[in-house]
Amino acid sequence: MRRWIRNRISTARRPAALAATLATVLATATVPAAADNSREVALRLEAPAAFRMYNADEGAEAANSDFVVPVAVVRGGGGSPGRNVKVVVDTSGLAGVARAGKGGYGNCTGAGPVFTCAYGDVQNGDGEANAPFTLHGVDGVRPGDSGTVTYTATADNAGTVTGTTRMTVGGPTLHTPEQEKPVKGVEPGTSVPLTPRFANHSRFTTENGVALRITARDGLRLTSRPGSCSFDTAFTSAWCTFPTRAAARTAYRVNSPITYTAAPGEPAGTLSCSWPSDPQEPDGLTVRGTDAPLTLTRTATPGGLTYGGSEVHVETTVQADYEAVGATVRGRVGDTVKVRLGLRDHGPGRAADTEAHIKAGKADHLL
Repeated sequence: MRRWIRNRISTARRPAALAATLATVLATATVPAAADNSREVALRLEAPAAFRMYNADEGAEAANSDFVVPVAVVRGGGGSPGRNVKVVVDTSGLAGVARAGKGGYGNCTGAGPVFTCAYGDVQNGDGEANAPFTLHGVDGVRPGDSGTVTYTATADNAGTVTGTTRMTVGGPTLHTPEQEKPVKGVEPGTSVPLTPRFANHSRFTTENGVALRITARDGLRLTSRPGSCSFDTAFTSAWCTFPTRAAARTAYRVNSPITYTAAPGEPAGTLSCSWPSDPQEPDGLTVRGTDAPLTLTRTATPGGLTYGGSEVHVETTVQADYEAVGATVRGRVGDTVKVRLGLRDHGPGRAADTEAHIKAGKADHLL
């Protein structure tokens, strides 16, 4: 069980590519507490109103443990905690579209279709979250197939509250190169083009269009501003939407390259790209592009487009001047002595190993 405070859930997450394709939260439903003046405290459920379970083309191979049921004790009632909080989850409404079984996390029991999660005593104003089950896919589903999960929260000193989540099978998996060819010799401040691409190897069409998610790290910054994209204020993250219904067994690329640049002093950086087939824009992307929108161009289906997300490793012209740091060995023949060896970074580049705590021109990295 994970502690949940101030309307935030702290949970273990799987890699970003799986999280993007398997666990998209579409909306959040807040279920008000039932009115009961005889109770000390009130409970509130804040599970998602809609949840994307897995991609249709994954079928029975899909598995997803990301669905959580957070329960909060509404602040008040003299500060009393919610005592012996429990949630019963019924997944019988998923018949034909998914199977729920053991394998989530937290204090939950049951093998399906009903699971019981014990939250214990929950502090006033705080909350807890459990993942009651692991969802397993089934063969023969299509994008948009769905079912409903219901849950009921109780406590010794609170009224009962209930909630539901509509769980949906997502569109097809869109594949990218596992790793693009590295880009070398980039001059900081100079824009460099990138042409993202994907292939739809499945038998399904992307009925809801597609989206492109780009993340720039380690000093890289996006310089393109297409009107079909939203950005964060630092221009290190972009979300671009395309209404194109990508046909089965086809491949596409953007019609115009997306450009990026490297910051001064950075020797290397990374760009990551993924293509969700059920576009739901992430939070925090508040800047809208002002240039011509991007479109998709159909291409021949090449080999190598078999991964759920791709990365581009970028090397710049910035070099770091390293000086070896030695030591004088003193002792007699046959003695065992300690020697501290390392290096000093004189810049201008930042040392690549940031965890080594090398400060340019100031500190040694001792081995």
